[in-house]
Amino acid sequence: MIKKYNYIARASAGKSEKLRLAIQNKIFGPGTEEFITPFLKSNMTALIVGCGTGEKTCFIAKNIGPTGKVVAIDLDEKQLEQAKIKVTENAITNVEIHQMDLMDVSTLPYLFDFAFSRLVLTHVPDPITAIKCIINKLKSRGRLACEEPVVSAAYSIPKSPVFTRHIELLKQYGCAVGVDFDLGNKLKRIFTSVGLEEVTEQISQPTMATPEIKKLIPMSLAACAKGYLAQGLATESEIEDLISRLNTEIVNNENYVIKQVKVHQVTGLRR
Repeated sequence: MIKKYNYIARASAGKSEKLRLAIQNKIFGPGTEEFITPFLKSNMTALIVGCGTGEKTCFIAKNIGPTGKVVAIDLDEKQLEQAKIKVTENAITNVEIHQMDLMDVSTLPYLFDFAFSRLVLTHVPDPITAIKCIINKLKSRGRLACEEPVVSAAYSIPKSPVFTRHIELLKQYGCAVGVDFDLGNKLKRIFTSVGLEEVTEQISQPTMATPEIKKLIPMSLAACAKGYLAQGLATESEIEDLISRLNTEIVNNENYVIKQVKVHQVTGLRR
């Protein structure tokens, strides 16, 4: 979502990424909707940064009503194709979708009442600059709401070496490319430092217990594989073995429960 951003799963974008993000939305979606619903009002203008395949674009558009406007942006063309399909299937007419770098958001001919991003800034080397870019497109007293992870907080019950390795690879990749997959821990402080007011924070950490939901784990590892290989963090054979073991030892084992990454949900108002 920003020039030189590092979305690790970008190489897998398209139909496979659509499926992965759909499962991810089943996990995180209810918490997101509970978080943002109180801020969605009829007739408002809303900006969605990093809309991906459109999981929350339709939700926000429906909640602000046909006289409101949603502008959804993302860099990935394949994901935007899926988002456009989703909007059309839901017969929604108040959405504009743009292929756009976050740093170019100033070119949009609107100021917004509400701006939202989920699990986007964690892929940005300079999230403070990214947040400032979004704030500059808010009206006075416009609201920014962001959800960002703490990847290191994820764990399995009971403890699993293969799941631990999966999380270690994610953290190592973040260090290698200069992004912070534990950004959630810092998000409230950043909001305050850039001058947002009435900053509030809550934390969500979903549980994954069924095979249908736990299969997100090996799917995520597969989506990240090219990034790991490019950084020399793992070999193809190790990745194949990890995916196989995650399916056998975690997904299809009813004795294992996964506590997902913590998600810090932070909101604040522009002066």
